[in-house]
Amino acid sequence: QTSNWKIVTDQGLMQKLNVFRETKLPDETGGVLLGSFDLERKIVYIVDALPSPPDSEEWPTLYIRGSEGLLSKVEALVKRTHGMLEYIGEWHSHPRGARTGASVDDKKAFTWLTDLMDKDGFPAVTMIVGDHDCISCYVGEIMSKENLLPKAVNHE
Repeated sequence: QTSNWKIVTDQGLMQKLNVFRETKLPDETGGVLLGSFDLERKIVYIVDALPSPPDSEEWPTLYIRGSEGLLSKVEALVKRTHGMLEYIGEWHSHPRGARTGASVDDKKAFTWLTDLMDKDGFPAVTMIVGDHDCISCYVGEIMSKENLLPKAVNHE
């Protein structure tokens, strides 16, 4: 729960984000989140994520998401789901040893995302992926403190 919004996602997505991060370390990486909003009940459903586009810039302490091929992938998803799923926000990773609270750069990016999403009446959504399967999720507002999602439970 964040900013009066309930977040609904699953462990499969969280594991996918962790794999995306692990494959790019020591660099940061990111991409877009796909899902839907229930504005009446203030629920955001985060069901999938796309990895970093090939024209993104990835460094050990900075990530700038590119756009190559992204629009066609998102449009294909919207068409395939008859508009039930769409672009809902951004995700990115933090380097080893860094917390998943928002940095100054994260707050600037969230302000840009808020302006973009406000045009359609939706809140900004950002997920930050860090060490030890920790993922923070921010909806409508971003904070320096972590807003951790519950971790996966291993039933092996």
